Amino acid sequence: MAISSIHFASGHSGYFDHNSRESHTNNAIFSDEENYCSATKSEAFEVFKNELNLRTQAYTDRTGQQLQKNMQTHISAIFNFNKDTTPEQAHKVCEYLEKVLDTKVVQLAMHRDEGHIIEDDNQDMHIKNYHGHIEMLGLDSQGYSIRKKLDKPMLREIQTEVAKILGMERGRVTSYSKEE
Repeated sequence: MAISSIHFASGHSGYFDHNSRESHTNNAIFSDEENYCSATKSEAFEVFKNELNLRTQAYTDRTGQQLQKNMQTHISAIFNFNKDTTPEQAHKVCEYLEKVLDTKVVQLAMHRDEGHIIEDDNQDMHIKNYHGHIEMLGLDSQGYSIRKKLDKPMLREIQTEVAKILGMERGRVTSYSKEE
């Protein structure tokens, strides 16, 4: 059983078509399993745009100011999963993130076509990188930054819950030392 992992990064609109495979990706080298994507690029962008307008208005109503230019409005969560993980389980991760972060997930993708091949004299080894992308708003319903909620205790809680939801082993709870 693989060890569960999820991490958060800045999102970009180009991720929508990468996730749905509407654009070419060099990483996609396997074709024996199907990917899953909850929304096309245009569907995801439409939901994102509408939700961003609502959350920007909430920010303006709350603060009396325009949204700051450097505000991170799109966050991408990348998680790994097992070969037998279903889209329903991944959707439960999305529901959990929406609830705990008060955000809106606009696209979920599960990629089963990426990885690498180790060439050997006797046989080739196919190593698959089973992972998913969760694209979400970087603002909560009140216009607060999601990034500020993602402190170490919250990240630990998310790691634990995602492992439970996906039926995977939770990684080490403590941080690694410099030597490790």
